Amino acid sequence: MSTFPLLRGLCTYLPGAHRVLAPQRAVKCETAIYSYGVWLKHLTLLWRSGMREIPRTLVELGPGDSIGVGIAALLSGVDNYAGFDLMPFAKVRRNLSVFNEMVQLFRDRADLRNPH
Repeated sequence: MSTFPLLRGLCTYLPGAHRVLAPQRAVKCETAIYSYGVWLKHLTLLWRSGMREIPRTLVELGPGDSIGVGIAALLSGVDNYAGFDLMPFAKVRRNLSVFNEMVQLFRDRADLRNPH
C-alpha cells in the first residue's frame, strides 16, 4: 500500500498546503462517469460482502473538488450524505454539471464496460 495518499492527506493540515496540492488534483475525479463508476464499484464490493441494501448514510472524508460520489450515492437511494474536507475545495458549478450528467447516467443505466 502506498503511503503517498496518507502523506498528502496529512499535508492538508498545513496552512497554505492547498495551494501546492490543488494543481495536482486529478481532473477525472470531477467527471460524472468517474464518480458513477467509483460509486458502483463500492456498491458491488458491499454486495459481495453481504450487504443487500443501499446504505442509508454515506460519509466521505476529503471529497476534494468534486462531491460526485456523494451525488451518485444520493441518486441511487442513499438518504443522507456528508462530505468533510479541511479546505473549501468544492466547485459548485462543476458539481451542478456533474449532477446533471449523473442523472442521465442513472436514467440510461450506463454500462461502464462500454460508456460510449
